[in-house]
Amino acid sequence: MSEQLITQYKELCQKYQVNFVRYPENKLFKVGMLNYLFHHTSAPYIITYDIDHDLPETSVHDLMSMIVNTPPEVAFVQGKPRFRGKDTYLAKFSKMLYHRFYEIAQKQKAEIKNTLYSGSTAVFKREALKQINGFQQQSFTEDIETCYVLMINGYHGLLLDKVCSYGLVPVSFTEQNAQLWRWVNGATVVLLKYVKAIISSKQLTLKRKIDLLANVGLFTAIVFAYFYSTIVFLYWFTHTPIIRAFSIPWFPFTLLFPLVPILADSVYLGMAVFLLKEEGVHEISYLDLIIINLLSLAATVGFFHPVLSGYLGKHNINSQSAEWNRKQHPVRDGVLSFLIGSLLIGSGAFLLLQGFTEALTITLLGVPFWLFTIFLIIYK
Repeated sequence: MSEQLITQYKELCQKYQVNFVRYPENKLFKVGMLNYLFHHTSAPYIITYDIDHDLPETSVHDLMSMIVNTPPEVAFVQGKPRFRGKDTYLAKFSKMLYHRFYEIAQKQKAEIKNTLYSGSTAVFKREALKQINGFQQQSFTEDIETCYVLMINGYHGLLLDKVCSYGLVPVSFTEQNAQLWRWVNGATVVLLKYVKAIISSKQLTLKRKIDLLANVGLFTAIVFAYFYSTIVFLYWFTHTPIIRAFSIPWFPFTLLFPLVPILADSVYLGMAVFLLKEEGVHEISYLDLIIINLLSLAATVGFFHPVLSGYLGKHNINSQSAEWNRKQHPVRDGVLSFLIGSLLIGSGAFLLLQGFTEALTITLLGVPFWLFTIFLIIYK
């Protein structure tokens, strides 16, 4: 941060009579700053907002009103952020990443006491954070990791179903991929680190355990689906009996593996748009979901590296190669993705012409790679 910008922040803090604190070491990115503030302040409540978030006048009051006088096991209250951006399909895709989480997933999680902290627009009880020694700093997703450790130790959060901040979305496909890299890698690290603690926790019901594991295991499942679909096709192509036994007449059986998640996500997106319209938000139409779905498919190509890095312990937040906005290589990634997509689509099309309808699976698996290249070019 430049000295000029620091001076501007100091002047802004003086204007609104709040303290300005500078973290001199700048270690561990966002969570490093959070813990520095945690250990150098003493207020009984801690509210976090991202720097690019604009606050409604009642935001702080709404969060504080909900958390005051709650039972000791309530550790935090998570408000609902709303996101803004240019009127592009990329911006709409980025907004939908948040909308479907807050409008559907987060509300369902709140019903079973699995409300997740999302890194901003939330208030914590200091006493609860003291019990786990502050914000957790083993992954890029300090938000998910912190609330997981709280839940494992018997705490939970509450959801305030009201817009408490307005944030900005990434402006390019490469920036969006960098953000997704953090989320995916962080979720994978959290899964590996806490899977045993979640399963063995006596504080969590079976339903809550399944939900928590599914939440951080989703990206691993998507990457697994790519590999599994390819393996199943190869078994089919080599006439493996067990695969043939499950074949469906006139329908490519292996097509179910990539098709079911795509259809499920489409329904999920449609539900989110419907709920937004119920709230009077009409910036995203049902027709927009066609392009948003294609962007979702393209984004899954970017999951391979962060998932594998998470399992191998590479590039995580405590490593020397850690980067908050991981450097993207659009030309290299675009060319590589195009070649892989061409290989899958080409081989699938060749087999289709030979009469092997099951090869449609391989063709479909190649489409996201081509889409990834196309969107890299469109949204530089």
